[in-house]
Order: sequence, then structure tokens, then C-alpha cells
Amino acid sequence: MRIVGMMQDNRSNSALWRELREQRKLLYEETNMSLDIWCEIPSRVCIHCGHDQGQSGNSYNMTHNVVPMWEKAGCRDALYESEGKMVKDVLPDLERGLYAMEADPEGFKKLDSPNGWGIYWHALGFLQDVVRDFRAAPSDAVVKVSR
Repeated sequence: MRIVGMMQDNRSNSALWRELREQRKLLYEETNMSLDIWCEIPSRVCIHCGHDQGQSGNSYNMTHNVVPMWEKAGCRDALYESEGKMVKDVLPDLERGLYAMEADPEGFKKLDSPNGWGIYWHALGFLQDVVRDFRAAPSDAVVKVSR
């Protein structure tokens, strides 16, 4: 039996630590206010000098307030659930989302966040930037996401 704060707890140390990690994870996910997405180019070592030429692309950040726009455009999963996937596999969904947003600005503007943090023009610019970088990425680039 352990004393935790002022309460008795019969769980093992590992069970307590597991629960604390889960609580911290939930707290982080609930307080994280934005999405970061980028592509990572796998390591390539130059045969001449030994320099590692692997790199990360530009990182793009957007508030979660525009999730209704991503859902309407059909690209929410491509943005939020693409960690570790190949850029070339995610790009078609992002392109379709971009085309949808460009085709119906007024429909998407209705989803602007009331607090002004997450409006159509910001979301459109973000998606344009991501699509541009992903199109330029090598075929073996991998999507990285932080949310």
C-alpha cells in the first residue's frame, strides 16, 4: 500500500506511473491548440563526404478552430491522422481538400471561428502551403504531425 497525497493507494508504482502518464497525455491533448505538419526526408549520406543530407521540410501551424473546414473539405484525416505515412499517399486528399476550399469560398467562410482565430483565408493559405511543399517533396518523404 502506498500513500499518495493524503489518500491510500494499493496500486503498484508502475500502475501509478502509467495512470499519471495517461493523465498528462490527456491534459496535453486538451490544451494543445494547434496542428503542426511537415514532411521529413529520410537520411541520405553522401558517398563522397559522409554528410547526412536528410532533412525536415517547412513546418506549418494552424489552429484547431478550422477543423470544421477540414471536415467539410474532406481533408481532416489527411492532416490529423497522417503521422508516418508517405507524403505521396496523403497528397491526393490534401489536393482534393484544397480544390474544395477554392471552389466554395462563401461556404467555407460560414465556418470561420467566431473568435477570429481560424478564418477561411488563414486555412486556405495554410493548405496551399502544405500542398505546395508536399508536391515538391521527394517520393520517399514521410509526413510528420504534432497536434
